[in-house]
Amino acid sequence: MLLKNHLIPLVGLAAIWCLLSGHYTGLLLSLGALSCLVSYGFYQKIVGQAKIASLKFHPLKQFSYTLWLIGEIIKSSIAVIGAIFNTKKLAPQFFDVEVSGLDEMGRVIYANSITRTPGTVSVDVSETEIQVHGLLARSKAGLMDNKMLTKVRQLAANR
Repeated sequence: MLLKNHLIPLVGLAAIWCLLSGHYTGLLLSLGALSCLVSYGFYQKIVGQAKIASLKFHPLKQFSYTLWLIGEIIKSSIAVIGAIFNTKKLAPQFFDVEVSGLDEMGRVIYANSITRTPGTVSVDVSETEIQVHGLLARSKAGLMDNKMLTKVRQLAANR
């Protein structure tokens, strides 16, 4: 239990820190370890006070979703770049996307995924829908096909 709940997230934080730092002197490694411990301590305190469920790690689901989202980000980036050069493709609009069947964490993941995709921004999140601003007409169509919602549901299942 100790290994799964504390050591794995700490090792993950340390690995990310090492990858992003690129400097491996004794002083910097010890400061990096200290920053990982402090960050994890803050996380534990926030989870305890807010009474929210701690995140469960499903590496294969998360990796699969991340790869899919990167593909969507690339496709949306290309569409937005095309709209920059051909402004007739621009059709800014607000619209609502249903989020039925998602818990709070699922809605947060969905809203963040929408915002990470170029050309769309999550403006407001409620228990039943997310208000989105889309830059292109296809932004609405892309979210109304519920592909992203289905992927988020698969990611959030069995958490």
